[in-house]
Amino acid sequence: MMKSMQYTARVRYLEAILSFLQTLASEMEYRAAPIAKILADAAGREEYKCLPFLRECERLCREGTEFPIAWAKAVRDKAKAMDLSERDLKLLLSFGCGIGTTDVDGQLANCSLHRELFGQSLQSAREEKNKHGKLYLKLGLLSGIGISIVLL
Repeated sequence: MMKSMQYTARVRYLEAILSFLQTLASEMEYRAAPIAKILADAAGREEYKCLPFLRECERLCREGTEFPIAWAKAVRDKAKAMDLSERDLKLLLSFGCGIGTTDVDGQLANCSLHRELFGQSLQSAREEKNKHGKLYLKLGLLSGIGISIVLL
């Protein structure tokens, strides 16, 4: 059952990341807000509470660490708390390299590229959840029933 829950959690994380990327792009484009301000706002929003690296990155930025360095450190430190694949973590790390280092158009292009890449990961995660998640759930249920019968 826990394995089935991991598939569900990965889908939830990827949906939150995609939402964050959209919010970030909108804030940069329309409000021209600095990345630290956008990050502070996002870290406090309920919909992003499941992304612990946002709060950590915001804290590091507030302490004076440059955004790309803070992002990489936060993602690496909080990776174990999230059920993301190695590919997902690499995408998160590569995203942080392009934010705060180029002009607004470059940053928006980076957001757009990573939204597309995370969208592909999300679709794959949903397929895995539908295919394998149900299998693990049924296996867990049947194993429980089997153990109960043996114990009786």
